[in-house]
Amino acid sequence: MQGQWEQMFHGKPVSFARLSRLPVRESALVDSRLIRAAEGMRSAFGTVTPEEREEMRRFLKEHHFKWYVTHFFHPIRHQFITDELGGEMVHQDGYVTVYRFP
Repeated sequence: MQGQWEQMFHGKPVSFARLSRLPVRESALVDSRLIRAAEGMRSAFGTVTPEEREEMRRFLKEHHFKWYVTHFFHPIRHQFITDELGGEMVHQDGYVTVYRFP
């Protein structure tokens, strides 16, 4: 699985890589809009209610998600991460885009 290779390559936990050996604390992540948006699935983008926005941000904070690294910049995903999840883009080059969550 590519996600597991990326976890070894980066030397840090990669949420996508952990889906095949899912910790109980992250089971709610699998079917959420949050993971669909992070993976760039079109069905994830769209109107987000204030309650849903707070729930997604709370999930990230409670589960200690501090970073999101993607190998493909996607402008709609970028907007979702910055506007809805409160992420800040802290690095971008030809290989990766890195966001930090508060």
